[in-house]
Order: sequence, then structure tokens, then C-alpha cells
Amino acid sequence: MGVVSGLVDFSYSGVGYDFIKSYCIKKKVELVADYPEDKLISTKTIEGLIVLNSIGVEIKGLGYQLGGMDSEGFDIAIEGIPYPFYGEEFPQHLKNYENKDVK
Repeated sequence: MGVVSGLVDFSYSGVGYDFIKSYCIKKKVELVADYPEDKLISTKTIEGLIVLNSIGVEIKGLGYQLGGMDSEGFDIAIEGIPYPFYGEEFPQHLKNYENKDVK
């Protein structure tokens, strides 16, 4: 628990492979994958990244990673989202966790 991922809806137009690659070089963010010919990129944790929900509330976590490609969009994974915010922001994830069959 405390981890979510999903498609990014960037607040600025023009964010794609070239922007993310340039940002990572400038900020010294380590890449997991980089395929310029496909415009595909995947990052390790991006320090200082701010992620907002649809109403502008910051989703704070311990780590944020981006991955994807220009033609299909980019996903974000956020790790270490604290409780109780996690349950308030992602009630469906909390419900699934609470209902999972523990063996």
C-alpha cells in the first residue's frame, strides 16, 4: 500500500520525450531506459517533482518515476504516499487492499 500509478495529464503542452530527456540531463536524473528512435524514456526517482490531483492538491510521496513514449503517453508511479491521505485520495486502492485474500 502507499503506491499508485497512472497516466499523466501534464499541465503544460509540449511535454514529451524531448522535454523529459532534457530535464533529466539538466537535473541529473538517472534513466532506466532511453530509446530516442522510439521517443521512449523511463526514469528513476525524480527528486523535487510536484504531482497534483485534479483539484490541485499535492500528492506527496517518497519517490516519483516517469515512463512512456510520445505516441502512447507517459505514466507516473508514486511510492510512499502516507496514510491517511492515501486512503482519502485513493479509496478504491485501500478497499482492494483491505479485501484482498491474505494467505
